[in-house]
Amino acid sequence: MAQQKHNLIISGMLILLFVGVSSGLAKTGTDNVRLFQSYFLDAPIAKTHHIQPGLSYAIGENTNILTLGANGGFAASNKLEILAGLNYINEKTEGLAAQDSLSDMALYARYKLSKSKDTQLAAGGIITLPIGSEDVGEGNFNFGAYSAVRHHLKGGMVITGNLALMFYDAGDKHESSVEIGGGAIYPVDRQLSLIGELNIQSETDFMMISGGVDYNMGGGHIRGAIGIGLDDGAPDFKIIGGYLLSF
Repeated sequence: MAQQKHNLIISGMLILLFVGVSSGLAKTGTDNVRLFQSYFLDAPIAKTHHIQPGLSYAIGENTNILTLGANGGFAASNKLEILAGLNYINEKTEGLAAQDSLSDMALYARYKLSKSKDTQLAAGGIITLPIGSEDVGEGNFNFGAYSAVRHHLKGGMVITGNLALMFYDAGDKHESSVEIGGGAIYPVDRQLSLIGELNIQSETDFMMISGGVDYNMGGGHIRGAIGIGLDDGAPDFKIIGGYLLSF
């Protein structure tokens, strides 16, 4: 099983590398193309306010989780963005009654450190307000900090990365977790972008690779992705969909 996971990771990275090398496109406004797994942990500072209503469905060994909600951001200045996320969670575990609740409210702040012609850097902070129910694993005051980068390659492809140090509520103490994300955005044309990501969380044994599409319709972006879990703390399979609006 471990070897299969390693093969999946290597295959995904080789695909992204091939796409990057073969791309002959110019940059096509990828700052407006947001990541899926690392929607909040990214480098660009939005020029306009935005909101993304959406859903996800995660399938695990014994538990399936449906999430409905929205992510959004407030463009406070040309260097500062405030973001938030709130969801409704429905969890079904084999042999148990279904549980549902609001998630905790997640709040993020992102500050631009620098922006050269090809590289963007940002850093920010994270807190969660414990308004959700323990029945679905919520009701926790978590906090942390992160940094993120986007680098534009000559062919038009964008490489992304982020590093976070999180402190998760564990009752009478907080457990620390190092979290790493990496990915690539490939602009097929001025409307369609392909997005590949790999995310790892040390404390929860979480590892997931995902592939998605972002289609710019002018008034908004239709977005969808599929994720495959590569470690015990991640679901086996996850579907993500949303519609991103700027205003």
